[in-house]
Amino acid sequence: MAQSARVIEVLAPSGSAAVPDGNLNDVLNNGLELRIRPDLISDACTYEANSAEYKLAHLMDASNDESVLVMWALRGGYSSTKVAEKIAMMEAFQQKKFIVGFSDLTALFAALNKHHGWLCIHGPVIKQIENNAVSQKCIDQVLDIVLNRTTTLSIDNLKPLNSYNGDTHGKLVGGNLAVLATTIGTPWQIDCRGAILFLEDVNEPGYKIDRMLTHLKQSGILEGVKAIVFGEFSALESEVNAVNYALEQFANIMNCPVYKTDAFGHGYENTPLVIGADAIICGSVLTYNWDGF
Repeated sequence: MAQSARVIEVLAPSGSAAVPDGNLNDVLNNGLELRIRPDLISDACTYEANSAEYKLAHLMDASNDESVLVMWALRGGYSSTKVAEKIAMMEAFQQKKFIVGFSDLTALFAALNKHHGWLCIHGPVIKQIENNAVSQKCIDQVLDIVLNRTTTLSIDNLKPLNSYNGDTHGKLVGGNLAVLATTIGTPWQIDCRGAILFLEDVNEPGYKIDRMLTHLKQSGILEGVKAIVFGEFSALESEVNAVNYALEQFANIMNCPVYKTDAFGHGYENTPLVIGADAIICGSVLTYNWDGF
């Protein structure tokens, strides 16, 4: 990556949203330029930001642009899986770039990591930053990653949900549970063998969480997984107990360590997780390193 790269290219690989009309330089700081294409959002696409063809071309243009430091998703929503399909059939990119986002971006990240070796950052989206819906600490952590000020992050105080313990290590994979479940059977289905899997979700009732986790296990996708870390599963107050029950019941049927943390997810704290990084869980601490990208 060029040392002079200072542009944050805003991508919209998922749902439609109004582009920021304010200046985000105060929160992004670091002398970086936020660049938003005037045609980023198409009125012709009701719930999608633009066509899959446009999204793929935009991603490729940004990845080949020497001035671009990082590609940052405008928001989640729906439809990155259509871009993932195209990514999975592509030959290698000329360059690898960091790309940031979460939720619906899970499908796109799975394809970029599995087929092209990208280290994708599961972290806050631009709309969260614009709406002050994520902590400055998490924003700064993303910037530390892309500016190469750190190659290691940690999440501590993991809460064990079953009796399995002991240090474990593996490649860090995962994302949003609902989106990840839709990748099963696709060419970009994640490989959990020897991996530490992280999962989060929002506004899903307990029985749906149970259904999706059961589907993951019955599909065989979890065979060989080293450990699972649940992030925040935000839910209506009436569903909190049911969601917690679903997570705990699932942990009890797994033959690997399962943990819980509120350090990442759809809430105010969304610690960036680098998909593809080398990770280790030692005691109650998850540490991941991506040196050499």
